[in-house]
Amino acid sequence: MKVVLAGGGTGGHVFPAVAIAEELKRRDPNLQLMYLGKRDSIEERTATQRSIPFRAIQAEGFPRGNLLKKSHALLKMAVGLVQSIAVLSRFRPQVVIGTGGYASMPPVLAASLLRMPSLIHEQNCVPGKANRVCSRFVDVVTVHFEKSRAYFPVKNALVVGNPIRSDFLPQRLETIDKAESKRSLGLSQEKFTVFLLGGSRGAHSLNVAVVDALPHLDPRRFQLICMTGTDDFRWVRDSCERAGINAAVFPFIDDMVRAYGAADVVVSRAGASTLAELAAVGVPAILVPYPHATDRHQELNARVLVEAGAALMMLNGDLRGDSLAEKLLALADEPSRLNAIHTAISQFAMPDAAERVVNLLFELVFQGE
Repeated sequence: MKVVLAGGGTGGHVFPAVAIAEELKRRDPNLQLMYLGKRDSIEERTATQRSIPFRAIQAEGFPRGNLLKKSHALLKMAVGLVQSIAVLSRFRPQVVIGTGGYASMPPVLAASLLRMPSLIHEQNCVPGKANRVCSRFVDVVTVHFEKSRAYFPVKNALVVGNPIRSDFLPQRLETIDKAESKRSLGLSQEKFTVFLLGGSRGAHSLNVAVVDALPHLDPRRFQLICMTGTDDFRWVRDSCERAGINAAVFPFIDDMVRAYGAADVVVSRAGASTLAELAAVGVPAILVPYPHATDRHQELNARVLVEAGAALMMLNGDLRGDSLAEKLLALADEPSRLNAIHTAISQFAMPDAAERVVNLLFELVFQGE
């Protein structure tokens, strides 16, 4: 089976594509993959790391307001469409999968022009522009959230969850022991553990808030795991040392499952992949949506969980060290509330999302055979 993947710009678009690819490889040992995306991008780096053949195409998002920049973006998209048609014509995939981001548009539209089967997946509560456009030209639309279905009136969008990497499948999670996770990170078994998750590049405002919260957190009671990104790594590490609080501080964490497994609560952004991982692990979270996300999609993602009692939320503009510490102290003082949030967020777990998408792909490709 030959499959083309397309999705890029952010990890939130790329990681679901990789999760789908992992499931496809598990099901079809003879699978031939190709990833189409922008050069020098997160999709190129990720595909290369996973030995997925990559072809670069032109693509650019449409800026607001500036007519000249819009014209330039349209020209790049047109070039990307021609490039995608050429690649698909040579590779002849059985299906093209788009996971959002403007880099997914040329390959998905090319598949439509070439009458090749195609599927798109939307991770966020409010779909991005690329998927809204592409939905009119594909065979199948899948979504993470039930609320997203209303944005795809042309297609009967199917709720499948958000495909996440195989590390978060139940068989791996069952091997994670909280005590062992804490030991491996040099943490105390007794202390309340807060995991600051700033994303792969860090989130400066989250790092600042946690450092400002340190004077309000009793080192005898609290400890931290911090994924800070490279820029703030030394500053956060040194700040924790000066405050006398036990902290495992890293610029980046490869074994995310172990870090989640050690945590009593997570402080993080509200990207779709992060929310899917939190649900899979069942760990309570204080979500701080990225304020500059397109169409406020992180805030709207977070509100779905907050309304279900599955998370707490602080808007970035309200984020201060003392207010964050106040929420952490309240959670540490109320184990029953933590348990209720754990139960609620676990209801959002759909660890078989990648499997569901691949089942739909096989139905699409092999229907009638």
